[in-house]
Amino acid sequence: MNEFSLRKKIRDGLEQLPESNHNIFRRMYSPENMMANIYDVVDRMSEDKLSWALFQVERSIDLRKENKMTLEDKIKEWVPIAEKLKETKKIEMALRVEICEEMINGTAGKPLTTKAKAVVNIGNMKVDANSKTSLKIDQEIYDDIEEELSPEALQCIKNTKSVIKSKIENLADDDDLFDAVYEVPATPTLSVKYLDE
Repeated sequence: MNEFSLRKKIRDGLEQLPESNHNIFRRMYSPENMMANIYDVVDRMSEDKLSWALFQVERSIDLRKENKMTLEDKIKEWVPIAEKLKETKKIEMALRVEICEEMINGTAGKPLTTKAKAVVNIGNMKVDANSKTSLKIDQEIYDDIEEELSPEALQCIKNTKSVIKSKIENLADDDDLFDAVYEVPATPTLSVKYLDE
């Protein structure tokens, strides 16, 4: 089989395989550029690797058809999917935080703000952003002031030295306990509902 036919058969075979197989193929034949177009990878391969690459592609197709993938095959298929998902999740989370911050416009993060919400209609979408915070205790400051705290303030603290929000909201604004309390923002949530559904 000539070089042109080998490359064509590899490209045709890759079309029958999922992205996870493409990533394995890239890792083997284009490790320096894992984002390369899979067909460009085939076009740039040296001629001496084509026969072996075609064998691997055809074997992958056969294994999928016969559902005879070994545990090792399944793990090798899973790894690039998991890596891609992790990277996608990181990008999604950063964008979600940015969108929620812009929608909520700084309402979260104020002292004792435990929940902030914003809902907007954009085009045919109803977008719902939620940001929550939890209250934590600075242990060093708390240890210094614990003996001076009122019984009401002490009732706001759980055994694990976390804060009971419903109780601390009833304390006077100048209560000493607030010196030891700080906010920890949670990852915001974002949901979209299409209005024409």
